[in-house]
Amino acid sequence: MSKRTRRARSAQSPTDTQLAALEIIHPDIAEPARIVNDQPGRVPAAQISIDNVGREIVKWIDRARATPSGIHGITVRVMIVTARGDAPVAAPDYDVRMDVLLIKASTRNVTIHLGFDPELGRPAVLMRHDPATSPGLF
Repeated sequence: MSKRTRRARSAQSPTDTQLAALEIIHPDIAEPARIVNDQPGRVPAAQISIDNVGREIVKWIDRARATPSGIHGITVRVMIVTARGDAPVAAPDYDVRMDVLLIKASTRNVTIHLGFDPELGRPAVLMRHDPATSPGLF
């Protein structure tokens, strides 16, 4: 996880929520399609499906599955990078990393289910004191 991502997460208030969002744009349609995974009590998740994959990516996935940790620890980094001629590529304009939760691979396509560490969705305390749980305090 990058320092910027950790800083952004720690700056959130308890009522803030991170969402996985996808925007699909077509030049002939005025309004983009926006999809947001906003289900209460669940951490953000996304799915990538890649068709017409080469053998190398399937071999890489098979090698990863054969390791002691399997797919645990694999992350996908989504970046938007501005290339300026022959200049070296600078830091990404946008950068997010998500954990790979599940991979389904065949010789035709790869489907990757992405999400965040499930611990992020857990409450920080076991019991929250508010008027509903502790009416005598309020």
